[in-house]
Formats: sequence, structure tokens, C-alpha cells
Amino acid sequence: MAPRIPDDDLPYDANGIREYGVMLHASAAQNRALRRFHAEIGLTDFSSRAHVSIHNFGEPQSLGEVMVRLSKLAIATAPIKIELDPDGAKPWGEGLAGGFKVSETDDLMAFNAAVNAALDPVTKSPRAPGRKFWPHLTAYLATDAHEAELAKKLLKSLNLGKGYVARSVQLTGRRGPARGGNYTTLATFHFGGLRVGPTDPPM
Repeated sequence: MAPRIPDDDLPYDANGIREYGVMLHASAAQNRALRRFHAEIGLTDFSSRAHVSIHNFGEPQSLGEVMVRLSKLAIATAPIKIELDPDGAKPWGEGLAGGFKVSETDDLMAFNAAVNAALDPVTKSPRAPGRKFWPHLTAYLATDAHEAELAKKLLKSLNLGKGYVARSVQLTGRRGPARGGNYTTLATFHFGGLRVGPTDPPM
């Protein structure tokens, strides 16, 4: 099992990355819709694309080994259908964040388990042992009560459709904080070896 360390304590590694993500990016059209929503609430420093997060980790023993393992998994995986909550996006907890719940389909849950099994031996994870995978698509991360209230009022207007089909998985790297930091797509691995990117139209 990978060593567990607090999220805030993840150091920058030799590549200048604080936290890596394994993500299923939404379509370009859905990402544009999310950006318009961000502009309406004045959220200009959340640079991550619209996505479902599969796994996060820090300080890989070898970034090349991580890529090899993800590549092998992707080749053995069929495209994954991402189903967004038909009731739309909602605030979470105290309302400082919100977004869409994602259906826990067999394919999605199996892929998460496979990624964890492949990467845990060669990475450090901020996630607590036994923490349940909760698939979701984040719409916003608020920094204060005013921003949270505005986001909650406008959530109903955020339409990302029923979901999308993920035909590839992305390895991303974050420099800096979740808000205000820079997210870079380090590699894209196509499911089943397909040369089709994450810009497919939503379902």
C-alpha cells in the first residue's frame, strides 16, 4: 500500500509538480459551458478542465513508470460512459463547493480500482486508507460566503447535458494551490488504443 500523507503536506517534486491527477476530461463544449458559469460568478482562477477525477497522488517514484502503467491500463480499457446526476449540479456540504454527482457504474468503479492498484505501489497518496471513491464533477470551489451564495444561485443554469463518453484518460500535474494554481495535461492515454481525444460531443 502507498504511504499516506496529508494533502497540504504534498511537496513539490523534481518536476515542479505538487499533485498529480488521473482524470477523465469532459468534452470541449462542456468545458466551455463550465467556463461561462465561472465567469458569471467571477471565478477566474480555477484552471482545471471539467473532469471526473479517478485518482490523485504526489511524489511518484518514477513518472515514467506511472505513464507506463497508465498506458497499459488504457489499452485494456473500453470507453467509459460518464452519467451526470439528472437533477443537475448541487452545493456540497456547507456550500463552499458544488457540482454533479456521477453514477457509480461498474465500468467506472472498476477503472478506479485498477488505477489505484497500479499506482499505489509507486506513488504517495493524500487519501486516507479505505476512503470510498465518490465519483463527481466539480463545478466550483468558493473562497468565501459571498462567492458560495452566488454560485449556489447560478448552479441551476449550468447545463452539461446527461454526461459524456470518456475515450481517453489524462495524467495531469498541478503547480500551486487548487485555486490559482496551474494544471497541465502531461499525457493522454487512449482507451483500447483508439486515437480519439476527449473532445467528443457529450451524450
